[in-house]
Amino acid sequence: MTVKLGLTDLANGQANYLNANTTFALLNQLVMPSVIDKDLATPPGSPANEALYIVATAGTGLWSGKDCKLAFWLTSVAGWTFVTPADGWRVWVADEKLWYHFNGSAWIAAQVGYQTGAGGSVTQATSRTTGVTLNKS
Repeated sequence: MTVKLGLTDLANGQANYLNANTTFALLNQLVMPSVIDKDLATPPGSPANEALYIVATAGTGLWSGKDCKLAFWLTSVAGWTFVTPADGWRVWVADEKLWYHFNGSAWIAAQVGYQTGAGGSVTQATSRTTGVTLNKS
């Protein structure tokens, strides 16, 4: 197994197309992951082929015990494949139009770019050659 993605290693001369297809399906999902929804605890009734979800807390049915995992449907096997995320993984959640990252135990909305708010003050001690301090992030 590979360390980062947990892909199945193929031996020289191995003609096991199922291992290869599983590896390709995982790569297809994880190279540029786009999640349809992260708030479903129950799998959708008629998922599209290759549909990717984050299983919400207290998953039920086929998602029972799979909280926080990535789940994708493959029509070719008529079933769900689950991937355990690693700390630091990022995914795009399409229905929210937000990036999320996995912190080792939960999916958290990623803070990207600038935010609106009260703002802060910038001070420069003595001249343009001294350091600048901003009192808020």
